[in-house]
Amino acid sequence: MKTVLPVLRVLFQTLRREQKSRITTSGNNMYYASAAMLFMLDPLVAGFVAFVVVIVVFVPLSADPLRLIPRSRLGTWPLTARDRRLLRVVSPWLNPISWLVAAFVLWRRVSTGTAALAVTIFLIAFVTPHSRRSSERGVFAWIPRFPGALGELIRKNTRGLLTTLDFWCAAAPAFGAVAYRIAGMLPHDAFLPGTCIVLLCISTTSQALFGLDGRGGVTRYRLMPLPGWKALLAKDA
Repeated sequence: MKTVLPVLRVLFQTLRREQKSRITTSGNNMYYASAAMLFMLDPLVAGFVAFVVVIVVFVPLSADPLRLIPRSRLGTWPLTARDRRLLRVVSPWLNPISWLVAAFVLWRRVSTGTAALAVTIFLIAFVTPHSRRSSERGVFAWIPRFPGALGELIRKNTRGLLTTLDFWCAAAPAFGAVAYRIAGMLPHDAFLPGTCIVLLCISTTSQALFGLDGRGGVTRYRLMPLPGWKALLAKDA
């Protein structure tokens, strides 16, 4: 246990730092939309918007803490087989989401189906980072190449968009609305409000098109034999 404790301590500090950065999404327009709906005395829509944000944030927060340590580095540490098994058993409980899901499942007022759904979502998020495809090729390696001189930039930007909270918050109500429309269950009065919700979900991304590139990315754009308007066009596309 003396060998495992330092590893758990470092792992806990790293996990807290990452989760803090994920939770700090106060600039997302979804929060402003939810607050606006409350002021407009429409708590149902406000609750729906807040629920979408919670679900989308819940998945990355549920990931396995051990994924934060590269396998090559973990393999060089002087840990016995027993230490590694102990680390495998204890490390998930460093994540507060594990305790939250356990408390939710043990809550007597929660039905068996709801508890099973919560556990399933948690396990999917927990196991996904360890999949062979995501670790070796990348989760969004399936995105095809786009034609033209800006094709690779558009492909890169598409991958970046799919890693943002905004896209998935917009996709959840959009897919639901499409399904309801196909089934003929979406009233005409919901078309405009539904469109506005989707636009609010993804609008933060358009306000920070180069936010994922950082300073290093902006420097690379300047080194490219590419006019600035074309780089902006690749982002907008």
